[in-house]
Parts: sequence; structure tokens; C-alpha cells
Amino acid sequence: MSRRIAAFAAIGVVGTCVGAYVLQSTQQSSPSEPKKKGLPVSQLPSDMSKYDPDDPMVQLALKLREEGAVLYTTDWCGPCKRQKDAFGDAQDLLPQVDCSRMDGRRGFKPECLKLGIRTVPSWKRSDGSFIPGDPNLNKLQKNMLSSSTNFQLH
Repeated sequence: MSRRIAAFAAIGVVGTCVGAYVLQSTQQSSPSEPKKKGLPVSQLPSDMSKYDPDDPMVQLALKLREEGAVLYTTDWCGPCKRQKDAFGDAQDLLPQVDCSRMDGRRGFKPECLKLGIRTVPSWKRSDGSFIPGDPNLNKLQKNMLSSSTNFQLH
């Protein structure tokens, strides 16, 4: 009898996790959020008061988001962690997609593979092209922001 209860409890937990993932995947983005098909892009935190609007990393992260850039990463990738850590606390503001496989093994989600992700970190530009690898912040700014943007890192 206790095995049945444990099995139903496990099914409930799995169902909740899958349901949360499906709900997150189907939520509509706000107009300032990048819209992606099939993969949920991280949302802006609900409490923006902890971010200093004068911080250049906050400004860059928000500018990248505004221009439709997306960072594709995995949880097992060291260069991905370094790329995000370069933004400090502002890394929570980056538009990100986690391409980690759901089964815990190294590799990419099928949805990421369909987009052509073979290297992480990879930045996707608003025009659909990719910058693979771990660019420094100045290179990232130069290659990801449109020429009409007069944002400069200091």
C-alpha cells in the first residue's frame, strides 16, 4: 500500500514540474520581452528596485534585452557561468534560455539543437544570427547592439 502512495506522490510531483514548465513556456511576454518560439526566455524579475539604474552592467543587460538579444547557456558550462558572472547582479536581467537537457546528461535540448545551438554560450542577435563563444563585454556590446544605439560601456 505504501508503494502505491509513494508512486502517486511521485506522479504528482512530476506532474507539477511538467505543468509549471508548460505554463512558463506558454506565458505571453510583455512588449519589452524577446519573443521566442518553443523556448521560454527568462523574464525580468518582478522587483527591479534592487538594481542600480546607473550601473553599466544593468544598462547593458537591459539594452541587450530591449534589442532582442538572447543568451543561450547550459548549467554545466563553465564559460557560460563566466559570461553571466561578468554582469554581476545584472545577470538576472539578461534574456536567457537554458539549453540543458532535462535528463541531467550533458548535451542540449532538442529545441536548442533545432535553432542551431552547438556551442554555448551563444548569443542570438535580433536578426537571427549567432555569436558563439564567450565574448568580452566590449565585443559583446559592439556586436550585439545596433549601430543606432549610442550606448557605451565605461
